Amino acid sequence: MHKRQPVFSDELNIPRYSNGKWTVVLTLVGPSGEKNLTLDELRKLPQAEGTGGYKTKFGSIKDIRYLQGGPPESVLEKNPLVVYEDGRFKIPEME
Repeated sequence: MHKRQPVFSDELNIPRYSNGKWTVVLTLVGPSGEKNLTLDELRKLPQAEGTGGYKTKFGSIKDIRYLQGGPPESVLEKNPLVVYEDGRFKIPEME
């Protein structure tokens, strides 16, 4: 029996299948563009800290505060403004 292999496109931002397991690929969207990373790649990134906020659709920066980066799970727990939607972490624009 021939085993069918799924075909995926990075442009569609859907899971990849290799070595008999699925890999979820997340797209991080930032001011300098987009970057596709797996959860394992995200966990390997060094911790970061600094001041940040969110940009409204009118261009002003709101809710400025000190932020610390860590594993993706902790980012979602600590920042309710971050939304995971369609395979992407997003900070919704607010008025």
